[in-house]
Amino acid sequence: MNQQLNKFRQRLTDLLEKGVANGVYPGAVLLVAQKGQIIFVREAGNLSIIPSVMPMKKDTIFDLASLTKPLATALAIMKLVDDGRIDPDRTLSEIIRAEDLREKGSITLRSILSHCAGFRDWMPFYLELVNHHADKRKGLLRELIFKEPLRYPQRADCLYSDLGFMVLEWVVEVATGMSLKDFIHERVFGPMGLKRTFLLTGEPPFKKEEFAATEECPWRKRVIQGEVHDENAFALGGYSGHAGLFSTAGEVYMIADMLREHYYGKRRDYFSPG
Repeated sequence: MNQQLNKFRQRLTDLLEKGVANGVYPGAVLLVAQKGQIIFVREAGNLSIIPSVMPMKKDTIFDLASLTKPLATALAIMKLVDDGRIDPDRTLSEIIRAEDLREKGSITLRSILSHCAGFRDWMPFYLELVNHHADKRKGLLRELIFKEPLRYPQRADCLYSDLGFMVLEWVVEVATGMSLKDFIHERVFGPMGLKRTFLLTGEPPFKKEEFAATEECPWRKRVIQGEVHDENAFALGGYSGHAGLFSTAGEVYMIADMLREHYYGKRRDYFSPG
C-alpha cells in the first residue's frame, strides 16, 4: 500500500512539474485527500513571474474567483436557511422589498442558486461603476441588474450567472443587517479558525508576496497580485457575491472537508446534514 501511494505521489509531482515546464501555468499548489486524510500536498513553480520571479509556497494565497459563489455566498445562504431566517423558495420581492424589482420580483432563491433564474451570465458593469463614488456603486449595480432584461423565463433554462450571485449578496445583507464579508467570517471562517481565507477590501492583510499573481490586466495596466482579478468585484470595492474570495489550498480543503463531514452526518456544528 505504501509503495502504491508513493508511486501515486511521484506521478502527481511529475505532472505538476511538467505543467510548469510546458507553460500550462507559472505555478500551482495541489492538495489531495481521501476519506478525510490529506495524502498529498505539494507546490510547484512560481507565484509570480512579473516583475520578478517568486517561488510558490504551500500556503500561497490565491484569488479563488468564482469559487466565491459556493465557498462564501452559497455558504452564507445555507447558514441562513439552516437558521430558519430565509426560505429558499421565497421570492426576491418577499425578501428584498425594493421598489422596482420589475419582473425579477417573482424569482426564488432556489432558482438563483441553481443558475436557472434567467439572469445574464456577465456584464461589464465596472465600466459604468468607476464613474461614480465608491459608496454609490453597490446601489447602482443593483439598479443596473434589475433593469437588465432576463435572458429567459425563470427555470426555462440554465445559464451560469455572476449577476444572480451579486443579487444573493444583497439577500444576505437584508437578512442579516451585515455585509457578506462580516457575516461569513463571523459564522463560518472565524469559528473554523481560518486565517488566510477572506473577502478582500482595502489593503490586503498579508504582504503582496504571499499572493499568487493572476494576470497583467489590460484595463488596470498592472500585474494583479494581492487584489481581486474580477473587474466588477474590483469596482465594487474588492468583492461581491460572485467573486472576491481569497484562500489557500489547505484552507479550501478545510471548508470542503467540513461540508463533506456534515453531508455524511459526522458533524452538525455548522449545518444540519439536510
